[in-house]
Amino acid sequence: MDAIKEKVYDRIVEYLDIEGYPTEVNRYFKEANISSLVLYTIGPILNRVRKMGRNIRLTRVASVDGETGGSEEFVVLDYITVTEE
Repeated sequence: MDAIKEKVYDRIVEYLDIEGYPTEVNRYFKEANISSLVLYTIGPILNRVRKMGRNIRLTRVASVDGETGGSEEFVVLDYITVTEE
């Protein structure tokens, strides 16, 4: 678990080195960057859980009113299969 935590921390630092710190002042930091940041950051966790045999996916929650901007929400979905006997 410590290795995954360290990898997540390293990913955050790497991303900030590459893209810069996301602020409202930075007009080049768009919503697409947020999606990339979320996936890049928690990717090691998702990868580890998938290797354990779980079928998980990261999904961005769509806005009810179709508007962009503001707060973004993400959810990790765990797909399960119910087999018939």
